[in-house]
Parts: sequence; structure tokens; C-alpha cells
Amino acid sequence: MARVEKLHYITQGASHEEVIKEVKDVICGGCRWIQLRMKNSSQEQIIDVANIIMPICKAAEAVLLINDSVEVCIASNADGVHLGKSDMPLAEARTILGADKIIGRTCNTIDDVVSLNGTSVDYIGAGPLRFTSTKKVLSPTLGFDGYRGLVASTKVQIIAIGGIVTDDIHELLQLGVYGVAVSATIYNAEDRVATTAHFIELLKK
Repeated sequence: MARVEKLHYITQGASHEEVIKEVKDVICGGCRWIQLRMKNSSQEQIIDVANIIMPICKAAEAVLLINDSVEVCIASNADGVHLGKSDMPLAEARTILGADKIIGRTCNTIDDVVSLNGTSVDYIGAGPLRFTSTKKVLSPTLGFDGYRGLVASTKVQIIAIGGIVTDDIHELLQLGVYGVAVSATIYNAEDRVATTAHFIELLKK
């Protein structure tokens, strides 16, 4: 499995063109872990986009994960999947994808995190830190203090998600969070390349 990166970028564009542009931008900024998320698109459309951006990611030695769908991961030969709490069970996904694919899982509570101890999960996406407009159904926000208990409950690397901005990085790292997943803050930035690079620089400290 590839080393889990500290910055995960989650795509937000709805069209082929938008996704290709944002993926190229964040890769140019140094991001090497990208999650393809196209919530309002058909499986066929997502496969088409994944097949276009896979070579872009490979050329940059970047990881491409598929949000929610093991089927799309297989069809596009992506590097793995990120599974939400209502998606396929981890053990089933691992059986289908095998040991070499990356599998991340969403968690919102300490019980969620503890339930993954001793499993084959590669990282945990934990959140939301605060309200975010990119999710239609949002779990209760954790706030900074919420991460303290999550980190103490597992040895799996925790990636914080949910409305994260650059000013949050220092405190999250102090709490023991391994990295962050970002979507809107980078997608809506005036300069995506520079914003991506700034996140990465802060995560190195």
C-alpha cells in the first residue's frame, strides 16, 4: 500500500472538465492523494472520469481513490476506495479488492473508531470538524476537542475532514491528527495551486 499522505483532496466538480482541471491544479500544487467524489453523477460517468484522471495521477505518482464505490474502483483500476458509514462493510470490500488496494473509512464517533481497531482499514476519515456545505447529510460536528478522544482510541492514522481551512492545521496536528482532507477550501480558492502548496507546507511543520 502507498504511504498515507497528509493532504487528501476530494474532488468537487460535476463535469469531466471541472474534475480534470481541479485534479491537475492540486497535483501541480503538490497533492499526491486524490479522492474522486461525484455525488450527482452516474456510475458510468464516474468511471469515465476515473479513466481520464488515472493516467494523470499515475504520471505524478499520486494515489487515486474512489468515493463510496468498490465497483468503480475495479472498473477504473484505481488505487482504492473511501467508504462512508452506510457503504459496503470493510471486510467485504477487502475481500473483493484484495490486500493491495487502499481502503479508508468514515468515522464520526469514538465507537466508530474503536470498531475499526484490528481491521484492515488503512486510514480513518474523521469529522466533520465544523459545518460544511459539501455534504448534504452532515453528522454532528466534532469541533477540535472531539478529535482528542478519537486519536486516543486508535493507532490508525486519522484524517480530519469537514470545513477545514489552513488556520486549523496547527491545532489539529497538536491533537495528534495525522492529516486533513480538503475540498471546498481548495476548490473555491482564487489560486488552487498556491493554496494546495500552502496546506502541504503547514502539514509538514
